[in-house]
Amino acid sequence: ITFERGPLKETVKLTLSETPEDLPNDLLDEFIPRPEAANVDEDLPTGLFTVPMEAHNHEYWAYVPGDYNPDYEYGLVVWVHPGGDTMEASIAQDWQRLCERRGLILLGPKSEKLAGWNLNEAEFVNDSVLDLQSRYRIDPNRIAIHSFGSGGEFAFHLTFKYRETFRAAAIFSAPVSEAPPENDPEYR
Repeated sequence: ITFERGPLKETVKLTLSETPEDLPNDLLDEFIPRPEAANVDEDLPTGLFTVPMEAHNHEYWAYVPGDYNPDYEYGLVVWVHPGGDTMEASIAQDWQRLCERRGLILLGPKSEKLAGWNLNEAEFVNDSVLDLQSRYRIDPNRIAIHSFGSGGEFAFHLTFKYRETFRAAAIFSAPVSEAPPENDPEYR
């Protein structure tokens, strides 16, 4: 490969390799100390639960680790389901162990119609994130959006529209249907 940096032109030989299938074994678990008994809010739900959002006539589900510690800032993964199935049970089951090991909270907003998302529901998803942030300690720099298939287009839309909210996106098997906004050093 040949590349240029200003007046410098350099050629480098590269050897391509396959993308690894598994995560490395040496990733460390996030150490989250157990909460002090005095700091535990018994009214704050943990585990898998559903929250109605009356203002939007929608609801979302969330998974919060059972040993949630309010003294620690958690990461947040927002699951945008594909049309036809919220996949709540399977996604919650797949992510439960990761949430506990990595200090994550999982959020699954539900579209008004199971067939899929419409762009008018973007504010509801963002408000769902804000609602969880008002209840739990969430690191604003560790909020990511995850989707695939027909939910991916809407997830890209959310990522581009709410760049100050979503700091990362993991979207599979979905085309980018709108042009990304211009780069902003504050919200890449």
